[in-house]
Amino acid sequence: MQATLRSVAHVRSGDKGDTACISMIAYSPELYDLIREQLTAERLRAFYTSWCRWCAFDLGGVGDRVEICRFIDHIGEMPVIDPRFAMRKPRHFWFGTNSPKQWPMLPFGPIGPPFTCLGHFDKETGKVDLFYAGPDSAPEEPCFVPRRNSTQEGDNWLLSVVVRRAENRADLVILDARRLSD
Repeated sequence: MQATLRSVAHVRSGDKGDTACISMIAYSPELYDLIREQLTAERLRAFYTSWCRWCAFDLGGVGDRVEICRFIDHIGEMPVIDPRFAMRKPRHFWFGTNSPKQWPMLPFGPIGPPFTCLGHFDKETGKVDLFYAGPDSAPEEPCFVPRRNSTQEGDNWLLSVVVRRAENRADLVILDARRLSD
């Protein structure tokens, strides 16, 4: 069986200093090992050289190094961090997600992502906290508004537009970024 990468994972890219980072975020945990096995530096190079002249993954090193590691054992998309901590190793991460054991994933549709939750991952404790947006509701990419006079990482308000598909409307939700399930 063959499938396109976009049918099994969300792909994002960006640079981190002298390294180009390409993130593949599996739509389900079961797909992670298959993506890790099949997505090699050689396959990426072969694909990208068909429509660009040159592609390097480790811009400061020797050769093509691709490191694929599991960051969190949870599906997700639209990852964000507290922007005040962007140049450091962050502890807190937020993302669109789902909890298949509790709430079903939405079908891919014309509006809103297929996720029904926003997640907060605390890298230090390994805990994931979820905000459930409701049935047939899809939260969009979250953004931050820092609390006044706060210097602690993640001590923010988390804002997200939540698409209510059945009602054909969108709501703005404002959450405590460190206590999504409250």
